[in-house]
Amino acid sequence: MSNKIVMIIDDDTHTNAMLADTLKLEGFETVGMGSGEEALDFLKDKKVDMILLDLLLPGIKGWKVVETLRNDQKTSEIPVIVLSILSPEDTGLVKQFGNIVGYVCKPFDMDHLMAEVKKSLA
Repeated sequence: MSNKIVMIIDDDTHTNAMLADTLKLEGFETVGMGSGEEALDFLKDKKVDMILLDLLLPGIKGWKVVETLRNDQKTSEIPVIVLSILSPEDTGLVKQFGNIVGYVCKPFDMDHLMAEVKKSLA
């Protein structure tokens, strides 16, 4: 799994740091972003292998980030795992966007999330 880069997009700095620390222990590189705008700007000229995405972000919301990624040829194939307090049934995103490969509700079990990440990057 080494050399895989996972982008974490979450405005909660504690969640961002906790995810980054755990992913690094599992052999991943991480890039942390606090907003959708920041993430989309980063992805204009850099690549990542996966995105962990909170939906309730300041500014551009997570579902708009997913839509923007899907509509750009450079980013449309990046797998996204949504991390949200909203249930998948509330958002309908999984059915709407093919690049969403997982949906984990907050608060989440870290072992379950890591299993989802590893399965999606296998």
